[in-house]
Amino acid sequence: MTQTYLNRSLVYRKLDSQTGKPGEINGYKVVLSITTPALEIEQARNLALCDLSALPRTGFKGQGTLEWLASENVTLPEKPNMAIQNSDGCLIAKLGLTEVLVLSDINAKSELPSLLNKNWVDHHAEAKEPHGLILPRQDSHACFSLSEENAAEMFSRICAIDLRPKTFANHMIAQTSIARIGSIIIRCDMGSNLNYFILVDSSLAEYLWDCLIDTMKEFDGNVIGYDAIRSYA
Repeated sequence: MTQTYLNRSLVYRKLDSQTGKPGEINGYKVVLSITTPALEIEQARNLALCDLSALPRTGFKGQGTLEWLASENVTLPEKPNMAIQNSDGCLIAKLGLTEVLVLSDINAKSELPSLLNKNWVDHHAEAKEPHGLILPRQDSHACFSLSEENAAEMFSRICAIDLRPKTFANHMIAQTSIARIGSIIIRCDMGSNLNYFILVDSSLAEYLWDCLIDTMKEFDGNVIGYDAIRSYA
């Protein structure tokens, strides 16, 4: 019997061509492994691209946002374009003075994104003070990761920002263009592995994926599945 899924990644057509082990994360059909996690890591030791669009995420923006998140015991970065990581691995990224992105941990175990969505709706029904707007980041943006030692060098081919580790520290954020596509880049290393999260508008996800695949060829990069990227954490 064919397995059905509630959701699919915005680049599922690209990944469906990959033979391998399918699975489910957050109601999404995902590729857990293309060959084996160990072999994928070995093949992608120069550069690894993974589609993380199934990971739970949400966002909030506007007057009262920071105060409301603080009331929900969310620790926020001090400055815009910085992120911090909770003890459960969930990433809190401050994109502007009143805009925050919340991205689940790599294992999708953190309940914070869904909890905040629920609590915002509950609070909205009886709110007397502004508490910002909820942003549907799960639907509005795809999420990829670019990892391993040549990730920053690859970015130099298609992005004007210097993302080398010596100039772009862990948990810094760049809101810039990748291959002329507006994107959000968050450096969030996994263990000893250099890693960047990339968020891009849903309508441009397939195009950016193709651009990344094409640029990876110079560095012998490979696409990896969820099991391989989770082994980094």
